Amino acid sequence: MTGPATRPTRAGRWFAIATLTFSGLVFTALLALNLGNHAWYRGDVASALYHYALPGALAVACFALLAAGQALRLVVAVHLAGAALALYVAEGWITARYWRSAGAVALEQGRALDRRPKARVVADLRREGHDAYPATRGRALLVPAGDDATLASALRGARGPLLPLASVPEATIVSCNETGEWITFESDEHGFRNPPGTWSRHHTRLALVGDSFVQGDCVGPREHLAAHLGALGPLVNVGVAGFGPLQSLAVVEEYLPLVSPEVVVWFFFEGNDLVKDLPEERRAPVLTAYVHDPRHHQGLAARRGELRAALARHVDARLRQTLEATDHPLEWLMDFARLYRLRERLGLDPLGFGVFDGLADDDFALFRAVLAEAARSVGRWGGRLVFVYLPDSARFYAAGRDSRIRDGVRVRVLALVDDLGIPLVDVTDAFARSPDPRALFHHPGSHYNPEGYALAARQVRTGLADLGLAPTTVAARGDAGPATAGDAGPATPPR
Repeated sequence: MTGPATRPTRAGRWFAIATLTFSGLVFTALLALNLGNHAWYRGDVASALYHYALPGALAVACFALLAAGQALRLVVAVHLAGAALALYVAEGWITARYWRSAGAVALEQGRALDRRPKARVVADLRREGHDAYPATRGRALLVPAGDDATLASALRGARGPLLPLASVPEATIVSCNETGEWITFESDEHGFRNPPGTWSRHHTRLALVGDSFVQGDCVGPREHLAAHLGALGPLVNVGVAGFGPLQSLAVVEEYLPLVSPEVVVWFFFEGNDLVKDLPEERRAPVLTAYVHDPRHHQGLAARRGELRAALARHVDARLRQTLEATDHPLEWLMDFARLYRLRERLGLDPLGFGVFDGLADDDFALFRAVLAEAARSVGRWGGRLVFVYLPDSARFYAAGRDSRIRDGVRVRVLALVDDLGIPLVDVTDAFARSPDPRALFHHPGSHYNPEGYALAARQVRTGLADLGLAPTTVAARGDAGPATAGDAGPATPPR
């Protein structure tokens, strides 16, 4: 006999089966992940129990319970579901605290919290007469080129495919908002964050290459690395948010021969350069060709008029897609589903835990080839390449800071740089020696705050002086560089 009284039992049975099956698959995937990353773990008994025995035993237990009695299955399933609910409640609480961080920074600085989305900021600036565009990068313009997972540029110029590397030239660029304030800057004639006249100088002392930390996200015109390092002499900043090693190499070969800087400072960010950026960049032949084909060159510097027209036209026609390629509106939801913030606080962030895409021997081999080619390119005009290692916030925020995977990657990267004979400056120890390294970031997962950028710049200046590449007297000066090291125009858009 069936009836309403039996329905809860039937529902409970399917709930238990689904919960146990899903949990067993999760623990099996975790075991497979740990087996794939075995080279990064210690070889002792405790490590083996934690990484292999525990997830393996939990997976076997979940699948074995499928054959147990219904009552036992239901009890275990309810406990598993409760544990999952508790994890997501904790994730929600931590995420809410991060969202409040921006408001707290704005309140401390006596500003109103600017909650406008980036598209609204761009539209408001255009209504006020500014030629405004969102920050863009080369990788955001790459689209699938076929069934083999390769990527090609969505733009075409007069001579065929064209992949710009920076933002729209000579425009107001809307960058980022981590403190309740939208940061904007006026791009130079090639789309980078430099003041007017940078590219027309007869002598350039330094060039800064890297990602958003070099571009200066998310701080004002006198607070980023280029502003602090301007005291070392005339410099050009070719950092772009989202750059990985291949895009950095491309910008070295496309633009830096215009000014032939004495020293090229290559900034490496441990949070994504190898973990995220390189595995995506290597899918684009237009970028890997900078390593493998000595004749490859897009001639971007000489095509700036064509480049600006094509890029501006593309962004105007596909503003929403361009914004989503850089800052996806559902990224926060995907992070929530993956318990990103909670794992970060527990030291189980993607790099600390080993959840990264394709970071294997061939990635390190490609990275080595990129740096070797960069050093050769800089050497052609008599310059010197210097490598700077920048730490991620997760290194200091996590409850368990002893991340052997993160430290293993760092050791391997530094050994690779040393083997190539490239001078090295490691900012990590300077941050670690700070009384509170977390005070050098706006909040977990953010860029450096003004104090963090200032400390990183001091370490770079000291390192260059120790290497004989900068006068010691200059390295001892204050943090702020001359006005020419900053931006042209206001740092924030009018309301």
